[in-house]
Amino acid sequence: MKILSMVCVTIIIVNITGFVVGYYFSKRITNPKTTSYEEHYNNEKTFHPDVIKTYEEIEKEEVSIDSVYGYKLHGIFFPNKTVDKVVILSHGITANLWDMLKYGFLYIPRGFSILAYDHRYHGLSGGKNTSLGYYEKDDLKSWIDWIRNKYGKNTKIGIHGESMGSAIVVEYLGVYDDVEFAVDNCGFTSFVDEAKFLLKKYCHIKLNMLQSFVIFFTSKITKLRCGWSFNQVEPIRAIKNVKTPMLFIHGDCDNIVPCEMCKAIFYAKQYGIRDKFEVKDADHTDALDKDKDGYINHLNKFLDLVGM
Repeated sequence: MKILSMVCVTIIIVNITGFVVGYYFSKRITNPKTTSYEEHYNNEKTFHPDVIKTYEEIEKEEVSIDSVYGYKLHGIFFPNKTVDKVVILSHGITANLWDMLKYGFLYIPRGFSILAYDHRYHGLSGGKNTSLGYYEKDDLKSWIDWIRNKYGKNTKIGIHGESMGSAIVVEYLGVYDDVEFAVDNCGFTSFVDEAKFLLKKYCHIKLNMLQSFVIFFTSKITKLRCGWSFNQVEPIRAIKNVKTPMLFIHGDCDNIVPCEMCKAIFYAKQYGIRDKFEVKDADHTDALDKDKDGYINHLNKFLDLVGM
């Protein structure tokens, strides 16, 4: 009887601890501190003044559309002379559309129009939390529908993502697979893989059993709070049947999403054109700044290859 009581007490303590730890990490993941719209604009003004100069000079239109989940999505559309091909920019966690214009403006010389937008819970868009791709893939579908409804169903569309934004792109392709090309810049393989890496590197939780404990309860709490669980954000699974041509770009010194994830997801893509560019000595999201010429050359070769 005493042993049974001890077992029951242990189970209760473990579950209470799991709930507390899970709630803490769930809040950190789904409600992170984001960079404000104004702050990110000022950052770009400091670090990429050429981006802001281009932004101020070219034609643009502020756009607001409805998400299928009931909130507003904010974006800026930069039309070229003829809107027959568009690249959509998908930013990373805690960022907003300003973070992606440095990529978008690389497409201007090739005649692309550009759509940069804020994901749910970021920038000027609505939404109570982020889901790292689970809900965002359907928001991306809403933007693609907006483009095709406004400019014609034959409008050619590409998507360029960074970090979480890349995961959103792959999750989208895993369901819809209806665009001309996609660029995955430093995206992760799955959120479980990413969580394990971050727990080990930054929280110093090195035992696999403890990592699994934290992830299990955090995922369960996230499912209760937000309606999705970690195993529902798994780009490496989503990509297996994707036929859309894809370019994968990653820094070989990435301290947030290790370069091995890029290699894994690259080889997991079994159909259609695929290409990969690893940037030497580049940290997370740093590839363009580290090797701008190499980045542009690889992007242009890829776009030539897919006829865009």
